[in-house]
Amino acid sequence: MGFGNLHNQPAPGWRLTRRGLLALAGAAVVAACGRSGDTSETSELDSALLEPEYPAADGLLAGPEWLRERLDDPALRLLDLSALPDYRDGHLPGARHFWWQDLIEIHNPVYGMLLGPDGRQEVMRTAGIGPDATVVCYDRAGGIHASRLIWVLRYMGFTNVHLLVGGLQGWRAAGGEVTNRAVDAPPPGGIGDAFDESINANAADIRSRLGEAGLAIIDTRTRAELEETWRGQLRRGLIPGSRWLPRDSFLTAGPAPVLIGPDELSERLAGAGVDPATTSEIIVYGLHATLASLPWLALTALDGPAVRLYDGSWADWSSHPDLPIDPLPEFES
Repeated sequence: MGFGNLHNQPAPGWRLTRRGLLALAGAAVVAACGRSGDTSETSELDSALLEPEYPAADGLLAGPEWLRERLDDPALRLLDLSALPDYRDGHLPGARHFWWQDLIEIHNPVYGMLLGPDGRQEVMRTAGIGPDATVVCYDRAGGIHASRLIWVLRYMGFTNVHLLVGGLQGWRAAGGEVTNRAVDAPPPGGIGDAFDESINANAADIRSRLGEAGLAIIDTRTRAELEETWRGQLRRGLIPGSRWLPRDSFLTAGPAPVLIGPDELSERLAGAGVDPATTSEIIVYGLHATLASLPWLALTALDGPAVRLYDGSWADWSSHPDLPIDPLPEFES
């Protein structure tokens, strides 16, 4: 069968309504990541991890001190991608709320797919993101949701966007102020849309390249997410040839997760069987694309092989019975 319009085909036997699946998947993400509104344990954060030393950190990662020097910059667009109740509990000075699910195309039967061009243009206008803006994104989950916006902006061709490493907890640990004061709406923004396919992958491309030398496919689902079927809508398995490096292995453990250092990430990448010396390209996927965006960002910041994010992720691949799958790995009990 052809793959010309895979992303717009409803999955066979689709029983849940689109609204119901959105609520189900969103609830699962919140449960997996936690609200993380409790910042009582920020004293345990390793301050060295808050100032990134990744080879390609510039333009992708930012630490609290870098941000502190720019808080008064009128071009700064500081965006909090936490849940709205968490944002209202406290946010960085000048930060505006940005809900990560606003980046999802609700008219696509595959949950998590990127919002269409008109929709994302409107979202960026409302967020006040213009061509001269400096965008800094953060959340309370180690950057899981903030990284999705960064990937979207990069896909649109906008590169002056950064992840605040450590998020709100890291900011507080570094002595930064948190407020619940209201923030005025920004002036309307507007940016182009470059459709940078060098950071995007789709099912047709992946299937045609299965087994290709130099290509590493990394499944970043957590162990619990590997078992997730969304009430029978998803198959259980892996994209053939996938290496497993779960999303939580990119972050420190605990209630205030922080992106691990580059040396540790390189070791974990090698432990998953990915050798940068023999790998020319990495494709990452998750349960859905939002949950694979942080691994995409971290691997991109390593400045090794080119990294692409499969926007459909497992939600797309597993919904098509003609696409091959490998069995799940066996875990020790």
